[in-house]
Amino acid sequence: MSGARGELDKTFDEVLVALFRNKRSIALFAMAGGALLLSVSFLVPSRYESRVTLLPATEDARANVFAQLTSSFSGLVPDAAVLGAAPAAIPEIAKSRSILEALLDRTLPTDGRKTLLDLIEPNGNGLTRRERAVKQLRDDIDVGVDRRTGIVEIRVEAGSPRIASWMANSADTLLQNFLLEMFTTRATAKRRFIESRIVDTSSRLAQAENALETFRVGNVSIGNSARLQMEEARLRRNVREQEEVYLTLKREFELARVDEHRTMPSLNLIDPGYPPATRKWPVRSFFLLGGFLVGAAIACIRAVRVGSSAVRTVHQE
Repeated sequence: MSGARGELDKTFDEVLVALFRNKRSIALFAMAGGALLLSVSFLVPSRYESRVTLLPATEDARANVFAQLTSSFSGLVPDAAVLGAAPAAIPEIAKSRSILEALLDRTLPTDGRKTLLDLIEPNGNGLTRRERAVKQLRDDIDVGVDRRTGIVEIRVEAGSPRIASWMANSADTLLQNFLLEMFTTRATAKRRFIESRIVDTSSRLAQAENALETFRVGNVSIGNSARLQMEEARLRRNVREQEEVYLTLKREFELARVDEHRTMPSLNLIDPGYPPATRKWPVRSFFLLGGFLVGAAIACIRAVRVGSSAVRTVHQE
């Protein structure tokens, strides 16, 4: 046991001696590795990230908007229970194909003759080109929701700071327009439905009132007739019921008309997308540090192997 431990200590000492004797070459390898990977980092395309921060207008409005979106467009967005509670479906909506394609068709701020599609996929044509562009754009956009506060953050990566901020702000605009359009479309459908019900209920109310009027004209003196009293009570109850339904529909109709012309956004803008001052990738300090570590590791392994070979040669002699 003590012999094995002594042999291990001897091997460890030999490694330390080999590393110490080759400290200069280790330093040179580390610097060379750092310089090499740093040079490679300049060949890697730069990526910049811009962020847009949004906050739901109010808790009640948020739940109302997303619940209505779910009922009308259940095939487009996920779970209705989630939508009714919080804007958890915003990431899926923001990265939906309709919004991404609308973003691809927008004109670049740097060149009014080109669209984002031309920037992302300059070559090719037809559906294949557009499909590749949509896929790349979906990778470049990331949307997150803070489940505690409901704050929505749109993060967009691009090859230049100006394009990144423009894409982030454009995605925000398209998302706001999408939510507002879907909400007003739902409100229009609701208004038309209530309007048709008002016409039907108004006709029923008129019939109930005419029936009560006809009964009273034909029975001026009811007296103690239980049958006539019961019939009058039934007719009056029918009138009251039709009146309640009619008044309820009128209130809902006015609310639907207000919602139909609503222009308030569902999400309030906290911070727009600004051109980032620094790149997200590549982080050249990481490349430099990684090169140092890789170069030093290679030099250490080489030094230990050379030292071990020298020691074995001495022992054999």
